[in-house]
Amino acid sequence: MTSEMLPKVHSADPANLHYFGHVGPRSTHKENGMRTLVFVATIVLTTANSGVQAQTDLTAYADPEGYIDVQALTCAQLAGTWQGDADRLTTWYSGWYNGLAKKHFFNIARSKELEHEVIVYCKTNPQIRIIQAMEVMLKQERLMNGFK
Repeated sequence: MTSEMLPKVHSADPANLHYFGHVGPRSTHKENGMRTLVFVATIVLTTANSGVQAQTDLTAYADPEGYIDVQALTCAQLAGTWQGDADRLTTWYSGWYNGLAKKHFFNIARSKELEHEVIVYCKTNPQIRIIQAMEVMLKQERLMNGFK
């Protein structure tokens, strides 16, 4: 073993003793600042993550036969479910509205865009029903495209 591989031993000079009896040179102001920064960042990240809500399966909203009253679901419920469940719900709503309009085409890119818009709208309006949010988004789309 070479001397470079051996751990360095500091003198037992009392001026170099730290709180826990560690022997070595005192940490610099920069090191203390970095430790404080890491500590504060850890607390901030932990606190930020503590506000994350648990996701709820759609099955929680189903009746004993497994049916969900999609007209009663709220934006808060959509925002609080798994992404896959949100995708299924918005696809169902899209099909429902297209069926009412007697449309038989499915535009995948537009469907994903509308889903995103509905979820964003729902996050700012959790108290309303999803069908109300869909109506708002569809009205905006019709206005943008010049339809009445």
